[in-house]
Amino acid sequence: MDNAIARLAQLRDISRSIRAQTDLDALMQTVVEAAVEGLGMDRGVLLLERGQRLPDNVVTYAREGATVSEDGHEISRTVIGIVRARREPVITRNVQGDARFQGTSSVRGLGAVVGLPLLDAGRFLGALYMDTKSKAVDIASGSDRSFLESLAEIASLALAHARSRARMQEAASLSEDFGAVLDVDVVLERLIERIVKLTNAEQGFLLLHESDRDGLKVWGGRDRMGRRLDDSREMLISRHIVE
Repeated sequence: MDNAIARLAQLRDISRSIRAQTDLDALMQTVVEAAVEGLGMDRGVLLLERGQRLPDNVVTYAREGATVSEDGHEISRTVIGIVRARREPVITRNVQGDARFQGTSSVRGLGAVVGLPLLDAGRFLGALYMDTKSKAVDIASGSDRSFLESLAEIASLALAHARSRARMQEAASLSEDFGAVLDVDVVLERLIERIVKLTNAEQGFLLLHESDRDGLKVWGGRDRMGRRLDDSREMLISRHIVE
């Protein structure tokens, strides 16, 4: 009972901290720090999905004495893969004795491991991963599992709202930016640059309909750094999809 009450108090404090954040990156950092500290884990990584792959945004956190790189590349991709494929939590207090991870090098030397899906109305947003080398961390109780699932729900809702807010702000900025431009070519350049940025695409092309006879013509392309793509890259465009 005491553990359940403590977990409820933690959720209350985490919820308050999350509500205080309006910036997406700051919100992600708050979530991963609160999760790691709340469970007594060593390190954590929060990854948001980009299209059909991870990651888009990545934030990491490690307690004193633990390390994790900024891109979180050393975490267990096997755990993340299970979370993403099944849309279900992975919670194990002894990963070395868990048959799902036998022979998995990325969990070697670890004790407890947690992977939580971040979902918005069933849509996969990303995953929250935590681990520790300690064998003393006990996350097997019902209150611990309820805490983790509730944390994932709170975080998912907040992240979905923050992401939508960021996109609305970007759209408003885009409207203001275009409003003062009279040159059509400049408008088109900014349009394709912003679309590539907003969708986190590697590159994008803008095609214009010139006439019924000529059909669609490639106006130009940009990569995610805003650099102009030369004409030879047009072969990458799927005409079947476009037309």
